[in-house]
Amino acid sequence: MAKDHYLVIGGCGFLGQALCTQLLDRGNIVSIFDLRINGADPRLAEAIQGDITDPVQVSNACKNKTIVIHTASPIHGKATAIYFKVNVEGTRNVITACLEQGVSKLIFTSSASVTFNGEHLINANETVPYCKVHMDAYNESKAIAETEVLNANCEQLLTCAIRPSGIFGPKDAQGSFAIAESGKKGQWRLMVGNNQNLFDVTYVDNVAYAHILAADKIEWGSGIDGQPIFFWDYPKRLLHEMGYRNTQKIRLPNAVAFAIGALNDFISWVASPFATLHPTLTRFRVKFMDANRYYDISKAKKLLGYKPIVSLDEGFKRTANYWKEQGYGVAA
Repeated sequence: MAKDHYLVIGGCGFLGQALCTQLLDRGNIVSIFDLRINGADPRLAEAIQGDITDPVQVSNACKNKTIVIHTASPIHGKATAIYFKVNVEGTRNVITACLEQGVSKLIFTSSASVTFNGEHLINANETVPYCKVHMDAYNESKAIAETEVLNANCEQLLTCAIRPSGIFGPKDAQGSFAIAESGKKGQWRLMVGNNQNLFDVTYVDNVAYAHILAADKIEWGSGIDGQPIFFWDYPKRLLHEMGYRNTQKIRLPNAVAFAIGALNDFISWVASPFATLHPTLTRFRVKFMDANRYYDISKAKKLLGYKPIVSLDEGFKRTANYWKEQGYGVAA
């Protein structure tokens, strides 16, 4: 029987690189498809440069592949049209290409926020319905894409969606990078609210591992650590590992932060015909920082045999050490 040939779409991204490393380390044949292929692992069978919004390029990339893991997505802070172009239309191209090229399995990186509308999610599982009205374009487009991936499941193509929550780790260009930047700018003293809400964060290697288990066992589950922490303990622990002390001593009340977020949203809307603004505080972000949002991962444990391969403590240490090597943090 021929060995599986994996295609990781977004293989040079934050999660994609972790996936490729784990697959290659266990001896799999792996190719990638990405807009940029700089720094691609030399062990890859192919590093294909291309655009997920081009159906021909996606179809060609899927040729002779048996398993596709689709991790590509724009980072937060982009225009609405970009999310729908990449996350929705791009994912449709992937589904079509998999069916055209005889791919047997498609694993899709979704988001734990496809069911988050600003209300608390306490020990939530896969039965929680999608939001009737989403609070941002990223998660709305992810929900649409996830639905289409799961609806494409058939005898020819087995599909699965993984919903990571709060991915962090070395080389993270979003969450942990923003925390490192806040420390460098002297903003580590401030937090919003009273830090009484629980939140799931997930080390990147654990998310990659959940995807691989899904590809092996092709079931639908959530890829998270199952160890919620208080929301502001995430930046606090990273900043502490980077040498900062007495963090989050200045507290901005949620009501004040929400008012600022509402004003920022209004300014962004007024400016939208002329420029795309990216304010730090928005109504969605304040709701996100204030809500309980943690998940029941029993289905992933039962069906995938999932359990974290890197502890949260170790994940924080590895991430902090990486950013210290990049010149962030307090010198010892």
